[in-house]
Amino acid sequence: MASIINYAKTMKIRERTMIGMMSAYVTGKAGDFYMNRIAGKADEWTYKTVFQAMFDHCFPKHVMRELREQWNKLTQGKKEVREYANEIEKLVRRFPEMTKRTVILKFWYGLNSEIRGLMIPMVVDPEEDNLPRKSEQTP
Repeated sequence: MASIINYAKTMKIRERTMIGMMSAYVTGKAGDFYMNRIAGKADEWTYKTVFQAMFDHCFPKHVMRELREQWNKLTQGKKEVREYANEIEKLVRRFPEMTKRTVILKFWYGLNSEIRGLMIPMVVDPEEDNLPRKSEQTP
């Protein structure tokens, strides 16, 4: 759905207009939901409410519960740091309520203790520091 928002911003299409045009972009269960609940009522919806309602319709409650369990159990373990960070990034996209600080703390406290130990002398503080984005990382 992010591609719909990006397209609308790039083309300078108003939110309610784009919501009205979404039928061309959604299929299957989401398309059925759109046609039954949203079509013809774009004025009553925002991107946030549309996407949340579609998600709730398409994915039963147990799916979110399972995703939260994955999030809560996620640690670095035997993975490389970059692989662990990628797993966090992939999973966090499912939770609109996650803040940047929550993600940083998850990363920090899920790292293997040896790696955290190496970072402490570098005065890395998960309460204050930010993680580098992929584009900021050296190759």
